[in-house]
Amino acid sequence: MLADRTRHLAPVDIWLERASARRLPPTLRALWRRSKRSLGAPACTAIFARVTLDARHRHPVLEDLPLDIESDEDAELIVGDVDETTLREGARYLLVELLSAIAVLTVDALTPALHAILEEPLEAHGVHAVQPIGEGDT
Repeated sequence: MLADRTRHLAPVDIWLERASARRLPPTLRALWRRSKRSLGAPACTAIFARVTLDARHRHPVLEDLPLDIESDEDAELIVGDVDETTLREGARYLLVELLSAIAVLTVDALTPALHAILEEPLEAHGVHAVQPIGEGDT
């Protein structure tokens, strides 16, 4: 069964309009926390690892970014010479593929909850004041 990726585009695009692609790490962690409650840590780890690996292969801008889903830090990315449009394209691909993989595995049981995470402010899902990664690090 092939996933219908187009149904995930609207919530991802809403997220991209509202939040900078540099908020990808805390967004991934919010999706991780919600998915883990239903699927368990081992399944979520496998899904996130596979999707992240594929996204990094297709969008090299993601290769060096810290996308640690199990971290408790809600930090946004500070990436010096990365073009924001390129970062947005990579983030969009990663989020759509992640939502598609989880939708197939759960027969869409988690899709409404995961879409809500992208459509609502991150603060509503346990992500609070964001500390930039890379600023002040010496």
